[in-house]
Amino acid sequence: MYPTLNEKDILLIDRWSITTHQEIKRGEMVIFDAVDEPASIYEGEPIAKYNKSNIFTKFINLFNDDKKETYVKRVVGVAGDEIKIYKGQVYVNGEYFEELSKEEHYTGITGEFCNLTVPEGTIYVLGDNRGGSTDSRNFGCIPIEKIEGKVLIRLLPITNFGTIETK
Repeated sequence: MYPTLNEKDILLIDRWSITTHQEIKRGEMVIFDAVDEPASIYEGEPIAKYNKSNIFTKFINLFNDDKKETYVKRVVGVAGDEIKIYKGQVYVNGEYFEELSKEEHYTGITGEFCNLTVPEGTIYVLGDNRGGSTDSRNFGCIPIEKIEGKVLIRLLPITNFGTIETK
């Protein structure tokens, strides 16, 4: 999520709003389980695939975060939004999605899922380091039930303590 976040940043995550089904909004940063495999464009819906996990696996993962891979990404589209990425520019419902940073590394973004309507019950996410991020362009939309929380603030390093900018 560079330049917004760095690898060693310690974040405070809001898991409560997800469990109470509060709305996920464009511009927010969310955390979710790493995707097992990309969506198949031949199955109709561009939804990322996850292996089936049982209640035991979910319970273990809840208390064993350091053993699993988790992504932090920015929400660009919610259910019903039309996403189009053209010549490195992101458009949501036909309007330019203004980036938080105008840095060069946002140009030239491409992927399998760059022109779609976000299916119901999912979100479309992108990493802030668009040129070096694996995100919904590569694996499809993320099911809402896979979202584990929203990023609230950066705790460490103390020099960068504070809220995370959202669009």
